[in-house]
Amino acid sequence: MELPGKNIYFYEVSSELTLTNHGDNFNLRLHEIFSYCFPRPGSYDSESSRVTYDIIKSTDKCLFGKYSRRKNISPSSMMQERELETNATGPVGMDATKQLENFTYFLLDYNKKILAEIFNSYLPRIEKVLPESVKEMHNELSSIIITPYKASREELNKRIKNVDQIVSVSASFKRTEEQNVIRSLEEELGCEAEWYSIKMKLNFRKPSIIDNLLGLSEKVETNSVVVHTINEAGLEEPLDLVKMLIVKKATLELTDDMVFNHNLIYAALSQNLNAFARTYLS
Repeated sequence: MELPGKNIYFYEVSSELTLTNHGDNFNLRLHEIFSYCFPRPGSYDSESSRVTYDIIKSTDKCLFGKYSRRKNISPSSMMQERELETNATGPVGMDATKQLENFTYFLLDYNKKILAEIFNSYLPRIEKVLPESVKEMHNELSSIIITPYKASREELNKRIKNVDQIVSVSASFKRTEEQNVIRSLEEELGCEAEWYSIKMKLNFRKPSIIDNLLGLSEKVETNSVVVHTINEAGLEEPLDLVKMLIVKKATLELTDDMVFNHNLIYAALSQNLNAFARTYLS
């Protein structure tokens, strides 16, 4: 079956030099670190990050797998399953030897030093949990840095157009800016401003608000320009346009059970990672 498009985030991966790795050969260094932490396909628990990594493929060129938040979902006696065609209801399967988890896939290319991750809004970001896990698993002998690639102005405009629901917009500025900058924005955008910050309900009669704030962020010292949205999970998700990540929407051909579609997921992530490298890193 064909599932709706999934957002893929892209990160640059680097490592700090230590006495235990291959000097300035960054590719070998990354491979060595991750080979130590994940020596073979299998499951690895990280106490520091409270996640489990299920490594599916590990070669001298890439690392491919899943990560999940352990005990992320807790079925209760007040939960039920519903058959959509008949509307009949029944109990959720309760098996003491199993637990429900949210998970997602990631692919790290050592040569390109790029990590691609299928975004799951119920999980902590991989840029935070994977460095913590590496430090723990490598006995703090090595550390890695995962930095998200930022979007261009064109990418930002595309992302905003694809947002289903925007609740409000806010911006904050460094204290080095003159107070009259804030006052001029109050007048221009028709909003009330606090000391060095602005927050407003989005007025669709003023479609240039977001563009004006982005333009302002290029002229003055801006801490953040945040669009407060409702994501696909129904949760409020702040999108900081100053720190916006590059996101690609990938439509994946999958069977009903995404857990076992390793080959298809790997092919899709690899294709998108290579396309990203050609487009943004050439």
